Amino acid sequence: MSVPRDSTRRLKAIMFTDIKGYTSLMGADERRTMALVIEHRQIVRDCLGQYEGFEHETIGDAFVVLFDSVVNAVRCGAEIQNRLAARNVGLPPADQVLLRIGIHLGDIIVGDDGIYGDGVNLAARVEGKAEPGGMCITEQVYLQVSGKIDFDFDVEPIGRPELKNIRSPPNLYRLSPGQRVGAGRARRMRRLMRGIGLLIFVAVIAALVAWRVASDVVPGDGSDTASTAGSAATSGTTAATGATGATGATGTAEATGATGTA
Repeated sequence: MSVPRDSTRRLKAIMFTDIKGYTSLMGADERRTMALVIEHRQIVRDCLGQYEGFEHETIGDAFVVLFDSVVNAVRCGAEIQNRLAARNVGLPPADQVLLRIGIHLGDIIVGDDGIYGDGVNLAARVEGKAEPGGMCITEQVYLQVSGKIDFDFDVEPIGRPELKNIRSPPNLYRLSPGQRVGAGRARRMRRLMRGIGLLIFVAVIAALVAWRVASDVVPGDGSDTASTAGSAATSGTTAATGATGATGATGTAEATGATGTA
């Protein structure tokens, strides 16, 4: 066994995973549990290839994975959980795979026969704080990915819980399962619907404003025209009446004059 040297130190995102109730499942039905473990390994390995994760070790149901990118580590964890959740839909509890994932960003020592350091131990302990189907990440991870990832999980800070054999535990964040399957798509759809609703609201307001302006301007002009026409008609009638009266008066006067002469 070689002794690790400082030159083998690396800053890595370290992921630990394990299946909830694996020991009980194995005791109840070894064959079924082995089939579940093999299927889950294939899903995990597909995701590791997609997000450039290095499978350092696999023991039973557990994975130890290293990433050069902490963003890729968290995205990979989310993808694993989403795929497993989709797989579990409609299956009885005994056939479901509920995985816990812990991720820490830390300095590790890489030896010929394994990895060492507080960062490795911390990542292993953090995994135990994750909910089945969810993830738990350290503050170091959260600060690196915040603003870079649109989480499909509910993020809950859980403070500094006690971690076995860890002297100074960091702040932890639990990424709860929630409604993960299609959550990203659903969130985008909700945003789209809010945007459409806002556009409809603006369009309705614009239409009401336009209608109000039209009511104030167009009908007003017609009323003025009608009023003017009415006034003109009234004036004309008055003039006509006056003219008739004048004619009548003239006729009467002429008749009177004629009588007097006779």
